[in-house]
Amino acid sequence: MKNVRIKYDFSHGPIWKDVLDLSTGKWSTGISVIDNDMALAVLDEEAEKEYTSLYSFDNDGVLHFNDKMYKQKKNNLLSLVQTIILRINALNDGSYVVVDEETPKLLQE
Repeated sequence: MKNVRIKYDFSHGPIWKDVLDLSTGKWSTGISVIDNDMALAVLDEEAEKEYTSLYSFDNDGVLHFNDKMYKQKKNNLLSLVQTIILRINALNDGSYVVVDEETPKLLQE
């Protein structure tokens, strides 16, 4: 059984894609029902943009995370993750398990 990780990272949507198609250069989960679902693609892209907006580069090219803005956006980030997980679970045919690494973090003060 495959795990589907839910985890935010810079320039990465919360649906963790760990399979690289060398012919196209595209990353996927390797689970076609998830990779081909347009609703998930839209949600994942929206969540990626929202989370990535919390980062900025300084004049030296060093990447910084904006904690203040994160606290302001936590509820929206949580809502996006929960919506994604609901959709993934609705599509689940029993061939994968969702490993949610973000909800506990987003629920912390």
